[in-house]
This record gives sequence, structure tokens and C-alpha cells, in this order.
Amino acid sequence: MLRIRSPLKGGVAGKLTTALHQGWPNSELIANDDLWEDVKEQEVPNAFFGLGDMNFYKVVELHQNKKPYIFIDTPYWRRRGSQVSDREALWRICVGSIHVNKVTDNLDDRRTPGWSYKPWRTDDRSHVLVAESSPTINAFIGEPHWKDYARKDLQPTRWPLLWREKPRHGKKSGPEFAQIPLQEHFDKAQFVYTSCSIVGVEAILNGIPVVCHALSAAAPVASLDVKHIHKPDREDWFRTLQYHQFTMDEMANGTAYNILKNLYVGKYPDLF
Repeated sequence: MLRIRSPLKGGVAGKLTTALHQGWPNSELIANDDLWEDVKEQEVPNAFFGLGDMNFYKVVELHQNKKPYIFIDTPYWRRRGSQVSDREALWRICVGSIHVNKVTDNLDDRRTPGWSYKPWRTDDRSHVLVAESSPTINAFIGEPHWKDYARKDLQPTRWPLLWREKPRHGKKSGPEFAQIPLQEHFDKAQFVYTSCSIVGVEAILNGIPVVCHALSAAAPVASLDVKHIHKPDREDWFRTLQYHQFTMDEMANGTAYNILKNLYVGKYPDLF
């Protein structure tokens, strides 16, 4: 049984959790404030959308105790916006983590038609781009003072730092609210330094090396410290990410369930 927690405010998150319920056999959809304080209820696998709406402490508890859970959130590419509707957009579904940070080897390319990434850069640029994650994410990884840590970690490199805060407009966030286009910052970046921002994934897709936290989706093809900048092969990583991104219709018609079951039933049988 998978218990899918529907946000109290509904919205697109409510549509997505409903779609997941429709396509996930042996699941139930419940209000997010139900059935949590009882420890026995926490033994039932849960699915969440994002870390808001009372989800933060629940997901932290499950993650720290290494219990299985499903986490839905914004994708690594093809995000909804003015040119992409909710139904056309992709959405990431992670299993046992808030990001896809383990590579599955030898996946085929049927999930990535028309998608590609640029060759690694070979020329020098002018700055290190520091891409901040949200305070919520930094708290999740146990780095509430990540900005101070970043300054200290990057000081020996002697590179000028270009800071990019997560674009926000009121309670909303995303690239459409950025005052400076990301590509403009990428043009100056020798490498990108982040904790878990999706900017790290976008940088790697643009051929820019990344230094990040181990929980980041960029981690398998990035560096975990500034002393060793890596530019590894990205094919298996790229395909793995796309095997964890789905449209709303793919959630509702069972495509997401069948793909994720094939990948994870051996490790997390209770989810399926």
C-alpha cells in the first residue's frame, strides 16, 4: 500500500497526487494532515509533493530513518511555465530521496528522444557561479548556514564569485522570475558551485562542471569538493534522470508506476 498525501490547498500538486493515485495500484489518497502522529501509521510507505504543506518534517524523518517514500517535485528539464502547460510539463518522481542521485546503468534511450546535452567546455571563463538552493533544502541536508560554508570553501580557489539566488516572486519560484537569465550567468561560469539546486543539472547539460552536495541530482557526474573538478561521461546519468520524469498523464495511466517498479521493486517492495 502506498499512501499518497494530497496537499490541503489542492492546485497543481493536488492534480499530480490524484494522477499518481489513479495510476498506482494498491494506493490510497488521503489529506496531508491525516494519520501521521501514530508511529504505526508511519510504517506505511508515503508519497509527497514537495517539502511544503507540512511535508518537511515528515520527509526528513523518513529519509533519516531510511524508510521508503515517493517524492514528487519540479523536473530537471521541461518545467511548466508560460509556454508549457501543467499537463505538457514533466515532473520528477524520486524514490527514497528528494533527488535522483544514483545512476542506473545501461538504460535505453526511449525516454530521451529529442533531448541532448552539450560537450564539456574546454575554455576558461571569468567566475565561479554560486547557485543557492532554498533555505528549506539547505536545512534538509543539514547545512542551514550553507552560504557561509560556500564562501569559506571557495576562498582558496581565488576565482571571483558570481552569486545567484533562487529566483522568487512572492511564494512562487522558478526561472521565469529571474532578473538575470541563467544563460547569461552560465556564459561567465568556469564551474558551478551549489548544494542541490537544479541549476547544477542545467549546468552539466550545458557542458559546465559542477561542485555540489552528494544528495544533488548532479552529484553522479559532478565533484564533491573544489579540489577535483570532474568531467565524466554523462550518458547513463542523463538517461537515469529521464527515467524518473513523467507527465501528469503518464502518472495517471500507469507508465510511471511500471517504470519505477521495474527499477525499484527489488529494493523497495513495499512501495509496489
